[in-house]
Amino acid sequence: AVLFGVTLLLVGIYLFTRPKAPQALESALVRQPASLLAGASNAGFSRAEGPIELNFPADHGAHPDFQTEWWYYTGNLITSSGRRFGYQLTFFRRALLPTSQVSPRSSGWSSNQVYMAHFGLSDIGGETFHAEERLERGAVGLAGAESPPFKVWLNDWSVTETTPGSYRLVASQPTPAGWLEVKLDLVDRKGPILHGDRGYSQKGPQPGNASYYVSLTRLETSGEVVLNDTRYPVEGLS
Repeated sequence: AVLFGVTLLLVGIYLFTRPKAPQALESALVRQPASLLAGASNAGFSRAEGPIELNFPADHGAHPDFQTEWWYYTGNLITSSGRRFGYQLTFFRRALLPTSQVSPRSSGWSSNQVYMAHFGLSDIGGETFHAEERLERGAVGLAGAESPPFKVWLNDWSVTETTPGSYRLVASQPTPAGWLEVKLDLVDRKGPILHGDRGYSQKGPQPGNASYYVSLTRLETSGEVVLNDTRYPVEGLS
């Protein structure tokens, strides 16, 4: 399927270009998933083959019977003085094997799920772009997705439902020039928008060449951006 191919490319680029990974981490998180993903098929996984009934907030969470899934947030922000920022925070989930093929293991570190996250911030006035990325297994609380209440996270990057329809988004990272961070409150003013046929978004002519695609297209946003240790109160839409 098209979506599987695109995600494999993104994961592959990240896995094979991740700089300065410690040897143990590289062995556990890079080489093994990379070898599995390189030859992975979607046999045994659920596929998007037609409209299904979607129920929220439960369907905002993870669907582990499917091989690939992601949650992404993008927004335009502005300060009271007119300084503009754009941000993006995306979480990817990738199953290594279908759940029916996973053997029970006693170790809490074992996981059938790999999570990757991208965080980007555009400083429009400063004409700079900052980007970070992370990779973790979905074990011992390092990364995951759940609902209700909805939460998706990788280490300390997260989006958490605080009350029905309201979310807290947090991502931060040290940089050579100082601290980079967004702390934002998102309030849904429109409700879920289902793409295609009731959320079934066809990508190609063959059965399964599709995704279930839902958007929250009007999230009123407020909070702060920290760039090079300077804090900027912001508002906007996500």
